[in-house]
Amino acid sequence: MAVKPRKKFNTAKLVQKAKEGGKTGGISYLNTTLRRFSLHLKKNRLSIIPFEVTKNNYDGIEPGELWYKASVLVHSQVGVNKQMVLCPKMFNKKCPICDMEQELAEQGVDWNDKERQALRAKKREVYNVIDMDKPEEGVQILECSYATFGKKLDAEVEDDEANGAFPDPDEGLIVVARGVEATFGTRKYVDIDKIMFEERDPLDDETMNDAIDLHAALKVMTYDEIVNLINGGDDEELKEKPKKAVKAKARPVEDEDEDEDEEEEAETRRPAPRGAKKKPEPEEEPDEDENEPETPQNEDVPFDPDESDAEVDTE
Repeated sequence: MAVKPRKKFNTAKLVQKAKEGGKTGGISYLNTTLRRFSLHLKKNRLSIIPFEVTKNNYDGIEPGELWYKASVLVHSQVGVNKQMVLCPKMFNKKCPICDMEQELAEQGVDWNDKERQALRAKKREVYNVIDMDKPEEGVQILECSYATFGKKLDAEVEDDEANGAFPDPDEGLIVVARGVEATFGTRKYVDIDKIMFEERDPLDDETMNDAIDLHAALKVMTYDEIVNLINGGDDEELKEKPKKAVKAKARPVEDEDEDEDEEEEAETRRPAPRGAKKKPEPEEEPDEDENEPETPQNEDVPFDPDESDAEVDTE
C-alpha cells in the first residue's frame, strides 16, 4: 500500500498573517490589514493618529488636510453574512435599502417601527489609534458607533476647545475613554461613560506613516452590488444577474438611544396594499420635547451593539 505523501505546512501564509498584525474582526466596509482595536472596560488610553486626506469625503474635509476620523453611514446585517455596508447616500447616490425604508414609510409604517429602524443607516466612525497601554501593537483601527464614542468626544471639545488639539501630531493628547458595562436587550456590551485627556509625546514619522487614509480605504458598493448582496449573491454573480427590485426583510433592532428625535405622525396615512401584514400596535414613545424637529434620514439613530465587537464576556 502506497504511503500518502505528507502535506507541507504553509509557512508563507503564517508569515503573511503575522505581518497583518493578527487582525481581529475585520471591518466589512474598510480595506485594511491593520488590527482592529476593541473598546474594553475601565480605561482605554488611546492616541488618535491623524492622516492626510486624499479624496472628497463625507466629513467635508479638503484633500491635503490632516484629519483624524472617517464618519460613515452604515446599513447592518445585510445579506447572508449579515455584514455592514456603506450607505450610497453618503455620496449622493441611490440606496436600495433606503428605498425599502421609504416604501414602508409610504405604506404608513411609523418612524419608530422596528422594521423601519432596522433598514435605517446608522452613524458610525473609524479611527487610526495606538493603545498607549500596549504601544508595541502599533496602529490599529477603532470602529464604533458615534453614540458610543464620538458623541462624547465631541462634547468634551465643545466644553473646552483646548481639548480639540488631541489629534495634533506635535501637541496632541491621549484620549482616556472609560469603558463601562451596558445592557442591550439580554446582551452586555462596552459603552463609554467618561472621556478625559492626558499629555503625550509628539508622534514620530513612522507612526504617522503607518496610519491609513480612512476615507480612501472605504469600500463603496454600487446600487446593483447591494441588491445582489441582499438577494444572497456575490460580486461574480452580479455580472450575470439583471437588476431587480429588492424585497428582502431586515432584522429588527431594539431602540436604545433615547436622544433620537421623534417624527411627527401624519394626519392621514396611505392604506397598505392588499395582502400586507397588519401593522402592530405602536409602542409607548419616550417623553421628548414636542417642539423638537423630525429626525433627519440617516442621522443619529439607535445603536445596535450587534454591530460592535466590544461585547462583554460574561462567562
